[in-house]
Amino acid sequence: MSVSEPTLPPTPPMPVDEVPTLPDPVPPVPESIREESSSAASSAAFAAIGGDHARPSPYRQVFPDLVQAYQRRSYGDVVRLAEEAEIVYPTLKDVPTRLLITIPLVLSYLCLDDLAPAHWALARLPRVLHTFGPTRVLEELLSTIAKRDHAQVYVAAKNLISVTIGSLKGEDELDLTIKPMVDSFIQEYRTRLISVLSRAYASLPTADAAAYFGMTLEEAIATCKSVGWTYDESSSALRPGPGAPQANGAVPVPAPFPSSLAPSTLNDFLGIANGASRLECVI
Repeated sequence: MSVSEPTLPPTPPMPVDEVPTLPDPVPPVPESIREESSSAASSAAFAAIGGDHARPSPYRQVFPDLVQAYQRRSYGDVVRLAEEAEIVYPTLKDVPTRLLITIPLVLSYLCLDDLAPAHWALARLPRVLHTFGPTRVLEELLSTIAKRDHAQVYVAAKNLISVTIGSLKGEDELDLTIKPMVDSFIQEYRTRLISVLSRAYASLPTADAAAYFGMTLEEAIATCKSVGWTYDESSSALRPGPGAPQANGAVPVPAPFPSSLAPSTLNDFLGIANGASRLECVI
C-alpha cells in the first residue's frame, strides 16, 4: 500500500534554549550505546548517540539514557526516566529541548498500548510547544490510533520522522534516533494488530491485511506467513495458523465451579437479606 506524502511541512528550527549550569546536575550518562539493535541500520543510528555533557540543558543529558532504554525495548524504564525528568526540572517546561524527553515518552506509552498517559504527556506541554511541528504530529498519531484508522497511523508515523528531523537546531542526536524509535513503535503496533486480527478473523482478504499493516500485498503476505498464517491464492485470503486464536464461532465452555466457589443464587441473596433484617431488629 502506497503511503502519501507528509501532510505537515517541516517546522523551521526553533532557537535552542540556554539554561544556566545547575547546582545539582544530572549524573553523566554512558558515552556510547552498547546494546545491539534488532537491525544494522537502527544499531548504527543508536550507537551514534553520545550526549554532550558540556551543553547545559539537562534534557540533553537525560536523552541518551532514554535512547538506551528504548533500544532495549525497556519502555517502562523510558517512562520512569522521562517522567522523573519532568518532575525534577519543572522550571524548564517551556524550553524546546523538553521534546527530547516528550517524544520518547509518548512513543514508549504507545509501544505499551497505553493511550491515556500518552495523551496527558502531550496535554501538559505549555502552549508554545503545542505549535511545534513534532508535537502536532504526535497529536495526529494519537488521534489516528484512538480512531483505529490503521492506514493513517503509518502516514502519521512517517510525518513524525520528516517533521522532527531538523526541527531542533543543533540536536543531531534526535535527528539520528527519531527514525529507529518510530520504526520500533511501528513494529510493536503491527505485532499487537496481527494478534488482534488472529482472534477476530477466521479469514482475511489480502487487500485488507495490506491496509491494516500499511504494506504492499506481497509484504503483507510475507509478514502473515512469518507468524504462521496461511495464504490461499485461489481466494486471495489469509488465514490464521493452527496455533493462533480463530474466530470460528466456537465458544469455550468454562469448567464447573467447585462447590465452595459456586456462584450465588437468588435464594442465597434472600437468605442473606432476611438474616440482615433480623439482625437489625435485634440491634
